Order: sequence, then structure tokens, then C-alpha cells
Amino acid sequence: MESIQTKQDLQSAILHLEQRQLLEKNAMQKYYQESYEYMRPVNLLKTAINEITHADELKKDMLKAAVALAIGFLARKIIETYVVKSRTPVAIAIETILQIVISGWVAKNGNILKDIALYFFKTILQRKQQILLPPGE
Repeated sequence: MESIQTKQDLQSAILHLEQRQLLEKNAMQKYYQESYEYMRPVNLLKTAINEITHADELKKDMLKAAVALAIGFLARKIIETYVVKSRTPVAIAIETILQIVISGWVAKNGNILKDIALYFFKTILQRKQQILLPPGE
């Protein structure tokens, strides 16, 4: 900055600094308002939901986990109904442990389970087509 020699130079410098101060104050207020809006719980929740809905890998992982839990629950019900009919604490513990093990296995080996399900689905469709179409056509 230039050295101030006269009273007019001083007034001009003061005016320039006041304008600069006003601009910086407005910029800081705008930044504060934007930060405040961003940090509001509603906006944080919206941002998180938006990120979750656009995360394809997360959707796949959540689907795998849901399938694994469902199959584990189904396995527990089958064991509870057909294998272990007593309701002792030991039987309940065994059912719970088997449910956790089966759910974990399905979560880790989902592709194998998917391939098995597709194989059976294709087999059923082929048999249905063979039944619907008479031989020789």
C-alpha cells in the first residue's frame, strides 16, 4: 500500500478499508449461513439419504445382508420345527448358533447360493417347457 501523505489520502484509505471490511463481512455472513444450513439435522439427513440411494455397492451389500438374515431365520425355523422339537435353553442356543453360522455363510458365499438358485430355476423352467410342448415339435 502507498504511504499516506495528506488528509485526503488518509480519508481515501479509510474509505477503501471500510469497503473492504464490508465485503469481507458479507462474505463471512454468507459462508456462515451456508454452513448453518448444511449442518442442520434435516439437511444432514437428506444428504445421507441421498448418498445412500445413489451408492450401488451399498445397495448390493444391504441386499446380501437381508437375504442372509432371511435365510438364517428360515433355517432356524426349519431346525426348530423339524429337527429340535424341545424348547430347552440348550436347544434354543443351538438354533441361534446355527442361524448365525448359516447367515454368515450365506453373506460370504452369496454368489454360490445365487448360482444354485439359478440352476434350480432353469431346471424347473426347462421341465415346464418339456411338459407344455409335446415331443417332436
